[in-house]
Amino acid sequence: MKAVRKNVTDRQTARFRLSCGNFLQGVVAKLLKKTAVQYALVNNLAFLYPRLIANTDKNKARLKSVLHLLRQCKRVNESEVDEILCQYSDCATAMLDKERDRFVNFDAVESRVDSLVHAGRDVYRRSWNAIRILLVLSHGDW
Repeated sequence: MKAVRKNVTDRQTARFRLSCGNFLQGVVAKLLKKTAVQYALVNNLAFLYPRLIANTDKNKARLKSVLHLLRQCKRVNESEVDEILCQYSDCATAMLDKERDRFVNFDAVESRVDSLVHAGRDVYRRSWNAIRILLVLSHGDW
């Protein structure tokens, strides 16, 4: 082993390290390209995350983008979009007024999103149906 090290110059070692670094950057770039985070639907699903529910304006924009995608896939009727947006705003406001601590201190390990938002499902039926579709699509990654 020592004989091999004596034949390798510092310049060769530096080139090898640089090429390894370039290889790792390329692998990571390809992995990031293929992750679900690159898709608009996944990025905008953040409106469902309980800790972020207090940011209603941003969440409403995210929900609008998600509904646009669901409308394109014919999962939601165009006539329902405005009603879902209104119901979501009302629901988010009502839930924050009643149980702000449960949302702000939400722990994904110990709690489930569906059980957290399940309480308003009868009152906010259209909004709940859209959220249910999104939770199923996310495969329980919440």
